[in-house]
Amino acid sequence: MGLSLPASDKWILIVNKKTGEWGIPYKYEKDEMARLEMKVATLPNAIENFTIAYERTGNGCTLQMDWETTHAFVDLIAK
Repeated sequence: MGLSLPASDKWILIVNKKTGEWGIPYKYEKDEMARLEMKVATLPNAIENFTIAYERTGNGCTLQMDWETTHAFVDLIAK
């Protein structure tokens, strides 16, 4: 499915055709379908469990990932 590369100011969501793989080194660049830059914000309260959610928008949705005090999100549009 995907992999997120977190940094303090942005995350990169990598959507990959290869599933079931885990760990480092990451050696599946040739199987990537997309790399999407996610926006990052700070949550007012810490979230203990990593949470992934989708919120509907016009003709797509916003993918949201929350963990501790980080809120990362990216808009997705159906084509």
